[in-house]
Amino acid sequence: MADFGELSPELRLLAACVRWPPSPARTAAIADALANPNLDWARVAQAVERHRVAGFVHDGLTAAGAPSAPGDLLDAIRERASGDSLRNLRFAGEGLRLVRLLRGADIDVLVLKGSGLMMLAYGDLAIRQSRDLDLLVPVGSIIQAGEVCQRAGYDRIQPPPAASDIELAEWLRWRKDFIYRHRTSSLTLELHFRPTVSPGLAQGLDLWRGRREIAIQGNASLPAPDGEALYAYLCLHGALCAWFRLKWLADIAALTSGRSEAELEALHAAAVARGVGRASGQALLLVEAVFDRPLPAGLGRSLLADPRVRWLACFGFKVMSDPRTPDAVPFRSSQIELSHLLLSDDWRVWLHEARGWLIDWPLVFSFRLPKVLWFLYPALRGPVWLARKLSGSPGRDPGDPGRA
Repeated sequence: MADFGELSPELRLLAACVRWPPSPARTAAIADALANPNLDWARVAQAVERHRVAGFVHDGLTAAGAPSAPGDLLDAIRERASGDSLRNLRFAGEGLRLVRLLRGADIDVLVLKGSGLMMLAYGDLAIRQSRDLDLLVPVGSIIQAGEVCQRAGYDRIQPPPAASDIELAEWLRWRKDFIYRHRTSSLTLELHFRPTVSPGLAQGLDLWRGRREIAIQGNASLPAPDGEALYAYLCLHGALCAWFRLKWLADIAALTSGRSEAELEALHAAAVARGVGRASGQALLLVEAVFDRPLPAGLGRSLLADPRVRWLACFGFKVMSDPRTPDAVPFRSSQIELSHLLLSDDWRVWLHEARGWLIDWPLVFSFRLPKVLWFLYPALRGPVWLARKLSGSPGRDPGDPGRA
């Protein structure tokens, strides 16, 4: 087993709580974490918010009794978990409604993460926090799908409604989704036309192949990628964000829980075939390190033998373990962006990643140039970035809807 460092007492408690499914081993791990004399409950509260795992922590502490936990902290976590659960139900209902409307307009659609993932990984809609609704439609249907969503009460916020045809065309070339917000409920919708910004990686993921219907309640179901495709997508999503939230790694741990060594090796091999083998390797090494769940010996050795996978796992452990979010750490977001280059050997992926990073979209929409002068935007990226750093403006969060 690789040694990437020590988890803080607070993160160790969270890691014990997010183990799924509940079991005597999980309860014992929580009790062991609670017994640590260095556990700081104020930091626990901060970590729960940082990693967005209130539902897991409330469930775990309740199961373990947690006699040493302050009552006001337990009340706050319970209130947050209850709010997350109610929001999840709203997302599930809204997902069913939008899928029905899109299918009624003859638009193919898949649900990414969200309700489908919750049911597959955890068997319910209450335990995992969800911040938005993620739908995937074919790139050729994105404009029509957006019109359907706007009629359903959503206004586009990214790219801005005033974006020109040229700007929309470039957005479709270099980005992966349109972002909408509901006019009355403020629910956020990410309408994806690619699962990731790189067309090459998106093509390799091939989420449309082998889709399945996930039962939500009664006869209601949502279309989602099949198990192998969903695993590969989640690994890539986590890798692109350097796994800075524990809840993303919890998804991988839950989806792989109980699998035999042969099944785990086959799942990783399928991710390799889809072009995201290093993201899968990083995820599996982190699951082993964070949840103390040994990998098959041969698989573990092969992953650690690749210096890039080993570095990615070490970096992910460092980012996840930091009590600060990446946007609060100087140059951390840039480090995460650069780590993307280790995920693939395809120079076309590198080129697209670099070219996309060099376009500063807030600058594009505030300082509009004619198409013939768009070559200036990459040249302006460095000075604009430096000016923001010197002025103390926050960096771009790699987990924001526009990037991860």
